[in-house]
Amino acid sequence: MYILNVVPIAKSAKTLAGHLSYYFKEDVPAGSIVIIPLRNQTVPALVLNTAPLKDSKAELKSQSFGLKKVLSVQMLSFFSKAWMNALNETAKYHATSLGGALASLVPQNILEEMLSLKNSSTKNGQEIGKQSANENAHLEYAKNERVSGQLNKAKTNTVFAIQGSLQERISTYKSIIRQNFAQKKSVLVIAPTKEGSVQLFESLKKGLEEYAILLDIEKGKASKKAKNKSGGADLKLNLKQNHPLLIISTPTFLGQVVYYRNDINSIILDEEYSSAYKTLRRPFIDVRYFILQYCLASSTLLYLSDSLLRIETLNKIQNRDDIEEHPPFSWRSISTAKAELVDMRTNKEEKEKGQVQNENKFVSEKAEFKILSNKAIELIERTSKESKKMIIFALRKGVSPLTACSDCGTVVTCKKCSATVVLHKSKSGSGNKSDLGSKNNDLMGSYFMCHKCGEKRDAQETCINCGSWNLKALGIGVDSVYEKVQEHIKDGAKIFQIDGENTKTAKQAKKVMAQFYAEPSSILIGTEMMFNYIHEPVDFSAIISLDSLFSLPDYRIGEKIMHILNTLRESTRESLILQTRKPDESVLDFGVKGNLNQYYEHEINMRKLLNQPPFFTHIKLTVMGNKVEISHIMHALQNKVQELGQKNEGSYPLELDVFPAFIHTLKGKSILHGLIRIPSSDWPHAELSAFIQSLPPSVTAKINPDSLL
Repeated sequence: MYILNVVPIAKSAKTLAGHLSYYFKEDVPAGSIVIIPLRNQTVPALVLNTAPLKDSKAELKSQSFGLKKVLSVQMLSFFSKAWMNALNETAKYHATSLGGALASLVPQNILEEMLSLKNSSTKNGQEIGKQSANENAHLEYAKNERVSGQLNKAKTNTVFAIQGSLQERISTYKSIIRQNFAQKKSVLVIAPTKEGSVQLFESLKKGLEEYAILLDIEKGKASKKAKNKSGGADLKLNLKQNHPLLIISTPTFLGQVVYYRNDINSIILDEEYSSAYKTLRRPFIDVRYFILQYCLASSTLLYLSDSLLRIETLNKIQNRDDIEEHPPFSWRSISTAKAELVDMRTNKEEKEKGQVQNENKFVSEKAEFKILSNKAIELIERTSKESKKMIIFALRKGVSPLTACSDCGTVVTCKKCSATVVLHKSKSGSGNKSDLGSKNNDLMGSYFMCHKCGEKRDAQETCINCGSWNLKALGIGVDSVYEKVQEHIKDGAKIFQIDGENTKTAKQAKKVMAQFYAEPSSILIGTEMMFNYIHEPVDFSAIISLDSLFSLPDYRIGEKIMHILNTLRESTRESLILQTRKPDESVLDFGVKGNLNQYYEHEINMRKLLNQPPFFTHIKLTVMGNKVEISHIMHALQNKVQELGQKNEGSYPLELDVFPAFIHTLKGKSILHGLIRIPSSDWPHAELSAFIQSLPPSVTAKINPDSLL
């Protein structure tokens, strides 16, 4: 007799995050589907793990309820042993339950669809539905396989790394696809976003139209051609072709692909740096970790790929830690564009606005703050005169990302969540966007918007601290850049804009992008959102400023800046400029020169010095609520972690450092963070993992979050 821990696959079960326990006469392999009684109905359930009943007799006797019996085994190995092994490792790493990890990796609606499509079909010769008289034979086989504890590995576990421009990566992907097709094997290419998967599909399908499939994340559909979409059973038919396939997808469909195709020999993980690989809801799984574990368990070749790989991945390559370069890549970003750093502190026009040099120091009569440098203006004018195309990148939405009182310095914040509000100008508004010092009709169109909680309010207000009307808009937003560019446009060049406020949907952004490329002389101004839609290089690029990023105490800021610079270097043919008032920041110099090796050495040394990933694992705990109450909660958590630390035999003491969130209140509730650092070699840590899993729902836990703010 065995205890089976299962998760129900039914809408009535509401969630897959937890698990239920039942008993059955035989040992059933993890990943199988069984039929269980649940409330007043019978539903299918996925087996997470099993254990002999005799090992839990004492625990069962102490419970106030009795276990129910599994009614029947519906399907053996619905998910493979490799999948379940990877699921188990992923749950351990993220300090969560198997059910929680499964819910993040395979949405319940997709799991239900997979099961319904299989109810009247076969897989690997096994009848699906109620087990026949051969049930005992199947279970005996499964039991023997579990006892052996070994998978049939036909090749060595290998992970490769690809680093280069998109065109270089596409060329390498095509080579991998050809090699696999020659061996009658299929290839799965995973992109973090729908836009990325569509771009890869268009680049890779040429010559393979009959055998290339794009899985649509939005509608759960498969597409062989852009206009030939089909879902449901047709998806199954497309994936179950006998011919090897090129399958391009987001992580959402990973479970379906590996279920229907047992010939996936290679998985390519494109844009490996992207934070979109992390799930947005509890338990905040990093899908890249699961894919790595699955490939290791199933002997599938894995290719980690990006224009600039994560520091963690580069560190493994440098240390020859089971990752090989494929092919050997250059540690310098290659671009035909001439890249230049423009020091806005020494802008000539600023000096001419009343600045006088005196003993190597400048005394200023408050020269006008300049958004565009002379070099940027020159490129804008050339774009108009020479029928060129130009991209201008601005970091923030709106007119200005910050507004402050000129009299007392108080920053204008959201009244609901305390986040800094962004100044916007409605399309009907007019007037000076950087001067809020007087109450007049010209500013009737101005409003403040919180991009954290969405609150909007009129910009005509006084300082909350001193009552002054002398509020000043500071910083550079994409809308203010748009206005300044308009002043220098000549000869009819068209200006386009992509950001979260002006292009709220992918359809709108694609339309703007198509118009931009169609015009002979055009300028595109946008935030990071536009990077998802750039598929052809342009003549000129300008980065208006990245300086505000340096004020964020976040260890991944250097990576973010390098990726922005790398993306624009790759997308520019002739000239790229970066405006800054912090020219001494080394990461800017590395980025402009494309020196990836020096950047890596600088970054990895800093992380080692500051006990950051990949040397240490960060565990961030967050509580939100009444200020006094959450302070008591964090204090109790500190004491508990301290107790664990006293028992810890590791090389580093366990401590919980508590600090307020960057946005310290949200909807009237205070937010506190707590950070635990533990050497990566000591994680997963059994006692600490058990502690994290025991935390109440009011405490959120994230393993190696992208931000500590």
